[in-house]
Amino acid sequence: MTYPQRTARLAFATALSSLLLTACGGGGGGGTPAPAPAPTPPADTQTLPTARAIFDFARATIFLSSDVQNIIVGAPDLVARGTRTEACAQGGSLLTTVVRNAADPLSPLVRQTFTDCRISVLLIRGTAEITYTRSVTDAPDRPWAGSVRFIGYSIEETVGAQPRQRAYEGLATGEGRFGISLSIAERRMLLTDFTLRDNPDTLGRGGLVSTTARFELQRSAGGIGDPHTLAGRWQQQSGALRVDITLDAGSQVSMVENVAAESARGSIAWTDTAVPSFSGRFVLRPSGRTAVRVELDLGADGSVDRDVVLDRYTQIGVGI
Repeated sequence: MTYPQRTARLAFATALSSLLLTACGGGGGGGTPAPAPAPTPPADTQTLPTARAIFDFARATIFLSSDVQNIIVGAPDLVARGTRTEACAQGGSLLTTVVRNAADPLSPLVRQTFTDCRISVLLIRGTAEITYTRSVTDAPDRPWAGSVRFIGYSIEETVGAQPRQRAYEGLATGEGRFGISLSIAERRMLLTDFTLRDNPDTLGRGGLVSTTARFELQRSAGGIGDPHTLAGRWQQQSGALRVDITLDAGSQVSMVENVAAESARGSIAWTDTAVPSFSGRFVLRPSGRTAVRVELDLGADGSVDRDVVLDRYTQIGVGI
């Protein structure tokens, strides 16, 4: 898939999220995965899974931040419409409950509960509790701020041979400027005691469960392919697999193609039966147009024990 196609896919996924959240308060689609990764040499026993785990979580949190933005931006309209039960376009129902109205000094609060709600190609289940402290009508640059608490919330894209599903549980707080187009929007998001699943994942484990006590993401104004800044710790698990990753402050990941500013640093501890267990420090740097150089310091002593270049699409298997 070419750069324009991948950029268009990311733009479509974000736009679809915005459309559906505004129309019926739900979440957006994530797109289809990339083709199966190509075979890799034995030297990648540690570097390949490290890169896949980082890109998996980056992708999941980037799409989550888009969902959070659009849910908060649409909340004032939901409060104005009031409590109601609606039938979803292709089946199921949506109950919207205004817990606190727009004049409440504690800030407005609206709860949406989706019961097998089908909208276009999406199936949405679960509850989102939304508050907002700024709305896009406050100023010309359309600022927004608020929080979303997800409770048993899942979004499944029901098209294609391998449906895409994301599940959220926990509190996400966000703020930013909505802008006048996708190309200049900016946002910041903080996850607190959050659990998420993005399925399928590049590790082939059927969708890892990722948890974090605190994780931060920021997207500055710019193009769709510009990198996101991420920092925090999370744990992933699936069967015998346990992965503990910390991204250092200032780490940047792009989801389309490499940019000069992109670089991610941190630590990883990997426990598994299918892949030999390992731990240490890592650095991901851009290499050419679509590859990343993965450097692993397995002893955390300042020396590079693994130094491998992997293509993000044909080997890592990143899908938008």
